[in-house]
Amino acid sequence: MEIGTISNIYLLIFLPLFASLLCQIFQIKNICFLISLASVVVLIGLVLKIFPDILIYEKIKNDYELSLLSITLEFSLDLVGVIFLFLIIFLEFLMLIFYRSDIENALNKRNQANFYSVFLLNLFSLVGILTSNNLFNLYLFIEIHSFAFFAIATISYNSKLLNISFKNFCLSSVSSILILICFFAIFLTFGELNFDKIVDNLFLLPSNKIWFLFVILILFSLALITKFFPLWQYFEKIKQ
Repeated sequence: MEIGTISNIYLLIFLPLFASLLCQIFQIKNICFLISLASVVVLIGLVLKIFPDILIYEKIKNDYELSLLSITLEFSLDLVGVIFLFLIIFLEFLMLIFYRSDIENALNKRNQANFYSVFLLNLFSLVGILTSNNLFNLYLFIEIHSFAFFAIATISYNSKLLNISFKNFCLSSVSSILILICFFAIFLTFGELNFDKIVDNLFLLPSNKIWFLFVILILFSLALITKFFPLWQYFEKIKQ
């Protein structure tokens, strides 16, 4: 596998984070918009550049076993993941182009710049979720996504939206604890954080522990529904 392909995937993951920090530094609406737009365009270009390699190798990943800290550098990207990644980034691009004026009109001058910073942080979390290859990274990016969405909702001074945001924050906190318990149970069951190794060990799991795995999956599904389903309450309000 070419080193350039791996570098492109790391750039794909961390570019939105660096762009978000730049928006926080400049705090100028037009500059932040240009940074956000340029970042999204570059991400689309990176996805299209990586796509032929995905078709050749079917799955591109980096696994490290040197230390616990090295798991933060793991990633995995396959055909399904890269398609979803392209769709999400493209939708973010469309939102920047067509909903810019609506969003800026709903916010004061300072929060207009903050929006683009949080917008990029949210994009960073979504890219991270789709490229995560272990439980630690997945949990980290899920939490970043929850924080980013909550921050986007609360920069508006709409009292109804703030009330819904607080309720969602409470539900999200409960969900985070449940997800953490599920991931800890999976780690205790398989002794691994890496998804590929967990799948390999799945076939070695004793039959008397299958029920325990189903319970974990059910709890994890409930946690995800609790964390992400309330987001639909925001859609019409944010759209307005």
